[in-house]
Amino acid sequence: MLFSDITKRKQAEAELNSAHRALQAERELLAERVEERTAELNMTNVELARSVRTKDEFLAAMSHEFRTPLTTIMGTSEMLSDGLYGPLSESQEQALSSIEESSQHLLSLINDILDVAKVEAGKIEITPGEVSVPELCEASLRLVRQPAEAKHLKLSFDLDPAVRTIAGDARRLKQLLVNLLSNAVKFTPEFGRIGMEVRGNAASQVAEFVVWDKGIGITEEDMSRLFKPFVQLDNPMNRNYSGTGLGLVLAYRMAELHAGGISVESTPGQGSRFTVALPWSAAMPRASGQLRAAGVSDDTGERGPLPGTGIRVLLAEDHETKSDMLTEAL
Repeated sequence: MLFSDITKRKQAEAELNSAHRALQAERELLAERVEERTAELNMTNVELARSVRTKDEFLAAMSHEFRTPLTTIMGTSEMLSDGLYGPLSESQEQALSSIEESSQHLLSLINDILDVAKVEAGKIEITPGEVSVPELCEASLRLVRQPAEAKHLKLSFDLDPAVRTIAGDARRLKQLLVNLLSNAVKFTPEFGRIGMEVRGNAASQVAEFVVWDKGIGITEEDMSRLFKPFVQLDNPMNRNYSGTGLGLVLAYRMAELHAGGISVESTPGQGSRFTVALPWSAAMPRASGQLRAAGVSDDTGERGPLPGTGIRVLLAEDHETKSDMLTEAL
């Protein structure tokens, strides 16, 4: 009978089993930690999403409260400028001009912030209709003509005669184009050139609205940040251009709401070209007189005086100060 000592083998097996159990325990502990960490990250993401949504909903809901006091300030200063409360000295007129200019700038900033908040909160819906492209472009160009002339910029416009109408929300399309044109004016030095071109591609059924400038241009490094909220591409320590950095964000979102998009070509020091591609059918009939029905108004947004005399006006306003201001104006 043969005998063999297997003590060392048993010891090795025991050590191997112990190491295996330890490794298994480590794996289970690691899996548990990963699961806990994933749960924590998911909870954090949910809280962040809820926080952003709450912020956007709050800003969207507060639009009336933000605009009402500013409207009162602007209306009262306008009545003062018109001499409704008596003659003004030259220094008083200059002070009122400064108030009006600052109020208009503040209103523009508020509108941009609120519009972005509404888009992100899903509160903005477009009202599609047939929009006259020539009139849409003319209304958009009219809004930037004055600041362009102030900088002695040459403003050009080229329209493809085939692009007569386009389906969309005229007010939002005008907002999109005005934001792009305003940026072109802002970032183009005095005595420079800016312009807008409209061309149609019947094969791909796309209409392209191109806003170009011969301004400062955009570096390749800044391209990735171009459509992010609150981003200004100039140096914040030496800022030459005012604004919230929301104009391009709004333009991008408005293009998306119309099932379109925006592309950019730019060379630093030579200028930029922003191309808005929107769905279009060359077979669409011309919509005579559709512009105002679709929501595009002139550069002031006002209507002419009502005909006739002895007209009664019903004023419904829940803000006492604004009501008093409007009553005085009327």
